[in-house]
Amino acid sequence: MAKRHPRQQQIETRRTLSDTWAPIVDSVVGIAATGLDAGRRHLLDGPSRTMPVTMPARRPAPALAALLVAVSTLIGCAGSRPEAAATVPSGWPLPRDVATVSSSFGAPRGRATHQGLDLSAPRGTKVLATADGVVTFAGRSGDYGRLVVLDHGGGWETRYAHLHRIHVEEGDRVRRGRKLGTVGHSGNAGGSHLHYEVRRRGVPIDPRPTLQR
Repeated sequence: MAKRHPRQQQIETRRTLSDTWAPIVDSVVGIAATGLDAGRRHLLDGPSRTMPVTMPARRPAPALAALLVAVSTLIGCAGSRPEAAATVPSGWPLPRDVATVSSSFGAPRGRATHQGLDLSAPRGTKVLATADGVVTFAGRSGDYGRLVVLDHGGGWETRYAHLHRIHVEEGDRVRRGRKLGTVGHSGNAGGSHLHYEVRRRGVPIDPRPTLQR
């Protein structure tokens, strides 16, 4: 029987961990994002017994979703080669020394909740890609104003809105740290800031766990 190289065995072990846990994390993130409480126990009609079931909650559970996405991010990084891990969004989309959080994920917006993170910064501040990816949209889009959308693969997507200028085109392949455009207040924006979204399999999640330096 051929002896496997230690590095090969390590990669295979990490890949097994990733394959095992990723679907579970994705499922629970989906439940949390739709406003269902996966942990509550309720009495069901029929025989007198209780069992875990999902029931609608008043509002989505962004904290649970954020926690599980953070776990998913760590598992994904551990189970992939370094170049594959680079596709997971991480870091600030603006220079850290000029950006301040002006509106958090999940903040009430009328009957809805804020689906991203607003980062105030001076007009013209460079906006950076937080992971390698492909530009799937670059242009105007309703309340977003000037918007850039990146597909990072593996179900990850980021959105950069209210831009003053756009410096990429649809179809461009970009690397983490690439300048996508500049901060502005296009669309439905009260002042110069970046509206930054992270989506996992189409579900908006709290970007804060991904803001690693």
